[in-house]
Amino acid sequence: MTIAEFDKGIPEGGLLQTAAWCRFQRRTGAQTVAIALPHAVAYGFVRTVHPLGVRYLYVPRGVPNIMEHRASIIAAARRAGCSWVRVEPLEMDAVHGLPEAPHIVQPPCVLQLSLHPTKDELLANMKSKTRYNIRLALRRGVDVSVYAPQDSGATEALEEFIALTTATAKRKHVRFHDPEYYRAMVAELGTDDTVWCRLYVARYEGTVLAANIVTHCNGVATYLHGATSDAHRSVMAPFALQYRAICDAKDAGCTWYDFGGMFVGSDDAGKRGITRFKMGFAPNTAPLCVASAHDIVLSAVKYRTYRLLRVARSMSRLKFYGIGGRMSA
Repeated sequence: MTIAEFDKGIPEGGLLQTAAWCRFQRRTGAQTVAIALPHAVAYGFVRTVHPLGVRYLYVPRGVPNIMEHRASIIAAARRAGCSWVRVEPLEMDAVHGLPEAPHIVQPPCVLQLSLHPTKDELLANMKSKTRYNIRLALRRGVDVSVYAPQDSGATEALEEFIALTTATAKRKHVRFHDPEYYRAMVAELGTDDTVWCRLYVARYEGTVLAANIVTHCNGVATYLHGATSDAHRSVMAPFALQYRAICDAKDAGCTWYDFGGMFVGSDDAGKRGITRFKMGFAPNTAPLCVASAHDIVLSAVKYRTYRLLRVARSMSRLKFYGIGGRMSA
């Protein structure tokens, strides 16, 4: 039994702690580690820091009371030859005494919209500007298609999504995953029995303007990745895209729609824009915040060298976030 199956009340439905996510990561070339816990199996992924060649174990969000299992996690990390463990506790007080990770993995604050209200109530609860933009997109003829991996046109739609990520990266000066990452994600998660994964594509007059990857896992729909075009911005395609995904999630019996990362108070204009866009759909909902990533240090010398390398690189690194705000494991 995986953590996601054992405790379905965790953020994101436990997507990052499912066997399906583990298989997807393995498909991208990651070394995976199964950590035996008393009632379930947790998953970790070995990362290598170049050019140092040192390794660390990343245990993504979704393990309740993770620090109670510290000994088992450390033992697994040592067997994998890792010099530290990066954990994302669900409990704020669990990170006392641990150094905070030098970069965000999963955003500590996400926006989760309750899907218990009716569709009419969900629409009424949105900001008036968001409602207006949704209706405008529909009036203008924005068409939203949904693709499973085996569907006709799915391969072409995925390549259009990847092209959008490239264009978005250049326009917003951000960095997305490698194309093979998205191909592996849709191929693996989209054919799994426990994780539902679909590609949403918004078109206007035949042109792709926006596309999102959305998953369903244990009753939580998650807006995982997205990209947009700079063309025909006046037709508000991203609003129609999100609204369709929200309605589909409700129809599928999901109880939450997770918009991904929130960046309230950020000095970054792009992140402020992402936050403002998402808040339009759930203006009365406070972000759900958990502990950020922290490190359990196993080799002080190697960890110190790694932190110094991070400082040296900090001035030249690109920002790394998708429109959905998910970093992903």
